[in-house]
Amino acid sequence: MQPSLRYFITGLFVALMASAFCFSVSVQASSFVVTNTDDSGPGSLRQAILDTNAAPGPDTITFDVTGLIALTSGELLIRDDLTIIGPGPDALAVSGSNLGRVFRVDNSNMSSSANVHLSGLTIRDGYMDSAVIATGLPDGAGLLNSENLSLQNLVFSNNVIVADDLWGSGAGLATILAPVTLENVSFQNNGGSGQGGTYGGGMAVIQGAADLQDVSFEGNQAGTGGGLYASSGSTLQVDGVQFTNNRADNGAGLYVSMSELNLTNTLFARNVALFDGGGLYSSSSNGETLHLINVAFSQNQASDGAGLYRYGGLTMTNATMANNAATSRGGAVHVHTDDRVAIYNSIFWMNSAGIGHEIYAIDLDNNVPVSVESSLFYAGCTGIDGPPCRPPEVNCSHEGPQAVLQADPLFVDAANDDLSLAAGSPAINAGNNAHVPASIQTDLSGADRIQQGTIDLGAYESSHAPPEGGGNEPVLLLSGGDFETDTGSWGQALTGSLDGYFATELAFAGGGVFLLVGDLGGPLEYLFQTAGTTGTADDTLTLS
Repeated sequence: MQPSLRYFITGLFVALMASAFCFSVSVQASSFVVTNTDDSGPGSLRQAILDTNAAPGPDTITFDVTGLIALTSGELLIRDDLTIIGPGPDALAVSGSNLGRVFRVDNSNMSSSANVHLSGLTIRDGYMDSAVIATGLPDGAGLLNSENLSLQNLVFSNNVIVADDLWGSGAGLATILAPVTLENVSFQNNGGSGQGGTYGGGMAVIQGAADLQDVSFEGNQAGTGGGLYASSGSTLQVDGVQFTNNRADNGAGLYVSMSELNLTNTLFARNVALFDGGGLYSSSSNGETLHLINVAFSQNQASDGAGLYRYGGLTMTNATMANNAATSRGGAVHVHTDDRVAIYNSIFWMNSAGIGHEIYAIDLDNNVPVSVESSLFYAGCTGIDGPPCRPPEVNCSHEGPQAVLQADPLFVDAANDDLSLAAGSPAINAGNNAHVPASIQTDLSGADRIQQGTIDLGAYESSHAPPEGGGNEPVLLLSGGDFETDTGSWGQALTGSLDGYFATELAFAGGGVFLLVGDLGGPLEYLFQTAGTTGTADDTLTLS
């Protein structure tokens, strides 16, 4: 059973994020200053929060102190409209001392909501154990939210939930039936364990709404959703987020169950799932298609769907899928759908799996195509596979402006997850602008998305000039050693790895232009020198 079922309330409506922080009554605000790091008493953060809860209207707490506030007498409960402005997460930390929760935001009033903003703090060492808590569930060891909450410039670190008797969610942050916005927030080394089930090592959204901008999840773990978990009935807006080195049974980076997800400008790197979805696990309830734009999946691992495991329709635009490894099926993508799967302006490189090293697609209606256009597949579309009983129909053209290139994309440093394009990359200016929504103005790194008139392939736009002949021309990979010729034929037979291409000329850096008559699918036996002098090529020739 997913944890969302325990929170079902008939007729409950989570307000739109745009209107979540409006005030209906104008009341004079009060300001309070924290002057010491004591757990309680005059000048403490606990006393300041108690005073703001008792004061009418919105209040503000600031700090005239830095260091560590170590809580020893329970959680800090916020019940009223409040803004807490800390000196910065490196300057001030509030710790649960591994004894209990750090913050809870709950006004206990179903007819109205409190509006709360926290910034400039580290929230750490919260601890919730289902075996020892008196009431409730082990949710939100760092912060448990039930109100309208905004978070900015915060760090959640080393918060823990233990769920042996009951399930628990959101070791760092849990927001339940409520909206939350996050900007410049980091979740580091938060985790959950236990037989009851843990959901969201860094953060959990339970039938709520969350808007994440410039957020990072690193080194978190849980049974489901190592970095972030969203239950059914939730809405997620994810932009400029990084999921790295998280672990879970399913959805190590991000797990989204039967919920609405909008995801752009996001990196999934080195996340490890025991079963499904190393980077991302996603399912939809109402037949929505998942749209991923400017996303990169690098060196994620899982049994199935090392990069992405998806139930439902899928469209990927300007995605880079590199070095993801599945022990079973779908090195880059594993998808179950009775809807369309479309790949545009994307790069698939060096992914691996037992079956479908690029894409493993289960066609539930046996009539659903996997369509690939204006993309680069290092090993070609033969890496798209499915079950023998219901194999996908693959539309993968090697001709025209929608052509799929088979080449090395020439990443800057793929071993260290830098999937930006190096000079000479055939992915530069090789995309189709028509596939990119007008609202997308930047790439994953924040650089201008289109810099030289034509969009690049993958998640990153390059400032380098396209290779000679244009970005849509592939690079021909050769095997067989060096060649030398001045007689109009190859010195030895060389085999090209590009299947299905036909070109009229080959040019190489060592000098010379050769005329090609025939297809590049087999040995290159029909090459005749038309210009230049004797030349030598070690690895590649560039079509021009």
